[in-house]
Amino acid sequence: MKFVHSADIHLDSPLVGLRRYERAPVDELRLAPRRAFAKLVDLCLQERVQFLLIAGDLFDRDWTDFGTGLEFVAQMARLCDADVPVIVLRGNHDAESAMSRSLKWPPNVRILASDHVDRVTYDHVGVAITGQSFATPDVRTNLARTYPAPLPGHFNIAMLHTALDGREGHAPYAPCALLDLIHTGYDYWALGHIHAHEIVHERPWIVFPGNLQGRHVREIGAKGACLVSVEPSGVTVTHHALDVVRWCSLVVESPASIDALLDEAYRGMEREVADACGRLVALRCVVFAEPALYTELTANLDLIEQQLRACALRTRGGRAWFERLRIELNPSASDSLHRQLFSTTVDDSLRSDLRAYISMLNRKLRGCTEAEAELRSADDPLDSLFDEARAWLNGAGNEA
Repeated sequence: MKFVHSADIHLDSPLVGLRRYERAPVDELRLAPRRAFAKLVDLCLQERVQFLLIAGDLFDRDWTDFGTGLEFVAQMARLCDADVPVIVLRGNHDAESAMSRSLKWPPNVRILASDHVDRVTYDHVGVAITGQSFATPDVRTNLARTYPAPLPGHFNIAMLHTALDGREGHAPYAPCALLDLIHTGYDYWALGHIHAHEIVHERPWIVFPGNLQGRHVREIGAKGACLVSVEPSGVTVTHHALDVVRWCSLVVESPASIDALLDEAYRGMEREVADACGRLVALRCVVFAEPALYTELTANLDLIEQQLRACALRTRGGRAWFERLRIELNPSASDSLHRQLFSTTVDDSLRSDLRAYISMLNRKLRGCTEAEAELRSADDPLDSLFDEARAWLNGAGNEA
C-alpha cells in the first residue's frame, strides 16, 4: 500500500510587497502554489497511490473569488478519474468558520468533520484514517487526547494540525506532547502546520511533510510531500520535492572587499541554481562584514543591490532572482568593540571607523555635503559616546 501525506498547501497564497522589487517574477511566484499542487497530483498518479492526505491549510484563507476552489476541483477530478480518494483536514487557515464560499467537491474528496473526531475506513486495503478538522482558526485544546483507540486489524493513520509542544515561528495550535501521540497505538501520525519537513518519531511514525511550496525567504530549501509505503517488512517515508520556486539565503562572511562579496555571492547563486534542477531560485544575500567594509556597504547599498541583481541575471539560464541584501556587523567585530570599550583607551582605527560611519549618517539624515558631514563628525564628542556605551553595556551585563 502507498499513500501521499501532504499539508500546508496554501493554495493561491497572496504575495505581499513583491511588486516593489525591480524585475520581480511576480506572475511566476503567484502561480507557484498552483503549479506545485499540480505536481502533487502528478506524484499520486505516477506512484498509483491508494489515497492522498492533506493535513490542514489546503487553502490560505477565504477565497477572494471562486477561482481558487475551481483550481482545487480541477486537480481533484484528475484523481477521481483514477479512483484515488482524498482526505482533507481543515487547519487554522481554512477552518470551517473562516471559509464563507464553497463548491460541490468531486465524490473522491472527503473533508473530515470539525464538530467531532471523524474516521474513514478503506477495508479493501485495511486502512483506518482518523482526525478532526478545526472549527475555528484558533484551536488551543489538545485534540489528540480525544482521538479514539485504533481500529483493530487495520493500519491506523491519525491526521492532526498541530504545533506539538511548540515549534519556533508557529502558533501553538492544538498543542500536545509527543508522548500523547506515541502512546495512542496509531501506526502513523500525519501532521500539518509546521512548514519544515520533519520526521519527529519512527515506529510509530510521526511526520510533518512541510509545506508544498515556499512562499518567502523564511521558508528556504526544498519543499514538497511525503510518499509513504507500507509493506509487511515495515514503513518507508520518502520526501519528494515538489516546489517550483525555491527560496534560498546566501550568507557571505567577512568579505575583504565589495568585489570579493560580489564574486562569492555569484558563486553561491550558481550553486543554488544547479541544486534547484531548473526551478526558479529566489535569493536573499546576508553579509556579515567587518566594521570598515560595513560602513562602505551601508553607504552604497542601492548600488550593491543592483550589482547583485545583475549577478543573478548572469546565472545559467537566468533562473535566479535576487530579492534583497541584508548587512550585519560581523559578530567577532562586535566582540572586539565590546573589548575595546572596556579597555583604558580606544584605538585610532575604531575612532576612524566610527567617524566614517557618523559622516555617512550625517550625509543621509541631514542632507550635508561630504565636506560638511566630515566637519560635523569631527565635532561629535566620541569620548562621551564611548562613556555612555560602556555604562550601557555594563548595566546590560549586570542585568544578565
